[in-house]
Amino acid sequence: MPDDTASNAPLDSSSTAATDDLTRLQQALDQQTAQADTAKKSVDLATTALAEHQTRDEQWQAQAPYIASAILLYGLAITGISVWLVNRGRDSDEVLRLVAVLSAVILAAFLLVAGYDDKQMTPVMGLLGTIVGYLLGKEQGVRQGVRQGAGTAQGEGAPADANAAVAGGGAA
Repeated sequence: MPDDTASNAPLDSSSTAATDDLTRLQQALDQQTAQADTAKKSVDLATTALAEHQTRDEQWQAQAPYIASAILLYGLAITGISVWLVNRGRDSDEVLRLVAVLSAVILAAFLLVAGYDDKQMTPVMGLLGTIVGYLLGKEQGVRQGVRQGAGTAQGEGAPADANAAVAGGGAA
């Protein structure tokens, strides 16, 4: 019998080590299971969010043609009003400026609703801004030229062109 207890001692230490190993493995497995559950929840949330986004995108795509048509009809109405104003004797330059600015805004809104992205819209916005800036700035230049011309016709003020004074030798 004494041999029996001696043989149980190594068995107890190896079973304790095996039990410790099993405990560590169980804890690692529990951690991996918890991480897998967290990852699954994240994937489920992402899938749900994607489905909601696709639903909203589909709704937007269904409504976009109607909104774009409404914007174009509004532009047509503005053009009709401007033609009516010209026929009633309004200053055609003022009406042209009004129509150009409103058309640029309407076209920008249409392009936005029609689904163009910023890379496609940037050159168009630059061109529209240039045209509107020219039309609005042209009036300022004409008004300033009229004021300067009126001042020199009466003998008051500087010449209309500063380069003319330099080219004339600077003496009047």
